Amino acid sequence: MGTGETSSKSFLFAMFHGGGNVHLIMPVVGKLAARGHRVRVLAGPRLWVPRPPPTTPLLDAVTRAGATAITLPTPSANPHDTAPARRGLLMGWTPGRLSRGRNLGTASWWAPVWADAMAAELAREPPDVAVADHYLLGAIAAAERAGIPTAVLVHNAMYPGPVRGLPPPGAGFGPERFVGDRLRDRAWGAALRWVATREALPSLNHARANLGLNRLASPFDQYAAAARMLILSSRSFDFTSDGLPSNVPGARDTGTGSRCGDLQASPERQTGSIRFARGRASQRGRRGYAVRAQHGDQGTRPWLAACLPPTRR
Repeated sequence: MGTGETSSKSFLFAMFHGGGNVHLIMPVVGKLAARGHRVRVLAGPRLWVPRPPPTTPLLDAVTRAGATAITLPTPSANPHDTAPARRGLLMGWTPGRLSRGRNLGTASWWAPVWADAMAAELAREPPDVAVADHYLLGAIAAAERAGIPTAVLVHNAMYPGPVRGLPPPGAGFGPERFVGDRLRDRAWGAALRWVATREALPSLNHARANLGLNRLASPFDQYAAAARMLILSSRSFDFTSDGLPSNVPGARDTGTGSRCGDLQASPERQTGSIRFARGRASQRGRRGYAVRAQHGDQGTRPWLAACLPPTRR
């Protein structure tokens, strides 16, 4: 949507009451609402603890941002109570460098709950665009089933899965410099995929079966259903790679068929704010759109990029 146009779009967010994810995603919710778009947020509790605190603070924040808050229905059984035993890398054990895979498994215990709730909300009032936290694989699957173009917001510094030419996320390694580094990254990347598949895939495939979708071979395959994956970090964290998936976009014009165009953010620098910005993730020499923190990262024109392809039903 170009400057001066007044048409609005509708967005349905799926997010949980976590920690850093709220501080990164809520500015996106507020910016869209402030620009006249219709924004709903399906808000759920924390994923990591068996007895999560109330989601009231998140619901209140959504309302203050000018969006409509929708509470995730309480499941009949707590996912933590019915979760399978940890499988980990080996006999339930997972080293700290592979914690992202273990965390994705914990989050995916909630995948059937989020899939059902998101599917119901998408059917009740279909949005132009669905937006989901990258841990909510069930919500992404529900949007896939509904044929709604989806943006996945990654509230970490790196793409959440193994990428050719990059160290695995969360492993703490620097970029490869020698052949030994490449072998290290491939081995740890394969281990990350193994842990995530053992921990997260059963619950995700259960959610997908409930939606009438085919089974996946890896939980990371669910991200391929998203039109865009936007990584909410500074580009100063980027390592160069040509292996990023195509939905971590390069700068390109999606044409007149877009369901929602670019919304230009305020050009004034606001320390500590989070704004969509042009300049994330290198991919074959091109720069993509994403959100970045405004801490010491200057000289880039800010954008609120919400440009997605048309719905394919």
